[in-house]
Amino acid sequence: YRSAVEDTGNYDGIDNGAVFVFTWNGTNWLLQQKITKSGTNERDGKDNFGASLDIDQDTLIVGAALHNFDASGANSVGDAGAAYVYT
Repeated sequence: YRSAVEDTGNYDGIDNGAVFVFTWNGTNWLLQQKITKSGTNERDGKDNFGASLDIDQDTLIVGAALHNFDASGANSVGDAGAAYVYT
């Protein structure tokens, strides 16, 4: 079994939020991974990364409802939002 928990709290000092992925080993839930900003199009502060999520087997989708940039990271699009897919 696998589960994920979102948290839009203060990580990296600028309210980026995070998602914590846990796996069930038959006895306990174990932290597998903490997901925060990464990549060339990093999320800026207060974009609400982790405000929503969905998990299906090995695919995790994390919402950032107030994300401000397009996919290239070059153009501001004013709180358009984004979805991040992890496999």
